[in-house]
Amino acid sequence: RDEFSKFIVNLANSIEVFDGRVDLENTSISNRSKKAFTLNAISDATMRLLGKPKGVNKFSKEEKALVKEFWEEVSNNIPEWQLLLDDKITPHELRKGFINTNTNLLNALGVAGHVIIEQHPDDWKVKIRKLKNIDWSRNNPEWEGRLLLNGQMVRLAKGIELAANIIIQKCGVELSENRLKYESK
Repeated sequence: RDEFSKFIVNLANSIEVFDGRVDLENTSISNRSKKAFTLNAISDATMRLLGKPKGVNKFSKEEKALVKEFWEEVSNNIPEWQLLLDDKITPHELRKGFINTNTNLLNALGVAGHVIIEQHPDDWKVKIRKLKNIDWSRNNPEWEGRLLLNGQMVRLAKGIELAANIIIQKCGVELSENRLKYESK
């Protein structure tokens, strides 16, 4: 295992909402699983958060600290994740009714986090707190054509970028011209 892989496993065990709820082996979660997230999803989303291409496995202490801080802040501000921590919802119920444990959504959070931190390095946490106000339910029409197609999760790179745009805007950050290009495609 490389340094980054070890860091991600450690991260999965140190962020309260991830601890014990991460499938360390599979890239997708079966319906009966008691896990809410995959290690692969957390890893990919973290790479997007840092703006690093796949294959890079060297990270500074500052980057590692930022990653941990980011996932803790996200965790504290997604209401359904708090329900999971309080045992008021099961991982299965969360996966069935909401999009916020899905690999593509985690990737979108990573992309959005990168943009928000880059544009607001001093107050990104204040922006991230607005995650509380997002409707993460599968029946929210905002996700249709982005992460969902006819109500079913789809895996499209463009969908991740489009979902990130929703998150960025809902966190009170304007989309750059570059980000707006995804909307017009």
